Amino acid sequence: MYKYRQQLEYIKASARRELESNIKQFKSAIVRELTYIYKNENIKDLEELKRVLRKQFQVPPAEYKIIDQIVSESQAQISGIWDEYFQKLGIDYESVKAAQAVQFHQLRQDHLAAVESALDNAIRRGMDYKEFRADLIKQNVAASNATTLANTAIAQFDSAYMHEVCEQAGIEKFLYDGMPAQRPFCQQHLGHVYTTDEILAMDNGQGLDVLTSLGGYNCVHFWTPIID
Repeated sequence: MYKYRQQLEYIKASARRELESNIKQFKSAIVRELTYIYKNENIKDLEELKRVLRKQFQVPPAEYKIIDQIVSESQAQISGIWDEYFQKLGIDYESVKAAQAVQFHQLRQDHLAAVESALDNAIRRGMDYKEFRADLIKQNVAASNATTLANTAIAQFDSAYMHEVCEQAGIEKFLYDGMPAQRPFCQQHLGHVYTTDEILAMDNGQGLDVLTSLGGYNCVHFWTPIID
């Protein structure tokens, strides 16, 4: 299992690096979206921009395309690693459908919250749109939220795919595995073995399924199946 886990973690690390390398492009896409709204709606000031923003703002298509491609390619590679692992064990299973999509509705809300916060600050400082835009370009503009959600979707797929195959094979025990933990939830469970039912009863406090997300957003831990 160790060799396969190394390959899986390498795929996830590569995806993280690729997402991070696109942070500037994500940020530029958000700024372009705001500028389009500002000009297209003939907005006069930042107060008015804030009023129309919630109805008009979307995840920029350029950002969507990059994230979707990175996540899809990573998931395809991960499924290939798990297929090789389970096939070598001689485990028979039907086609698995464990795809985890990036929550773009959540990404939109995260971006909106960050932009609205920046708008509030700009309004307090008496900025016009040109000044606000220049200030926004210097900031992160919630671009890191894109990498968080994408990384989480990739990790969720890794776990979901494995659990679906294990369910078909009757494997019901899993080790909470990975590097030393920082989060209290992960510290509590790291190194312990749990059944599927026990995992389903857990709550990581982040509203995410522990079966697929373990400690939550950006969690670097994983479930290792215990195979007799």
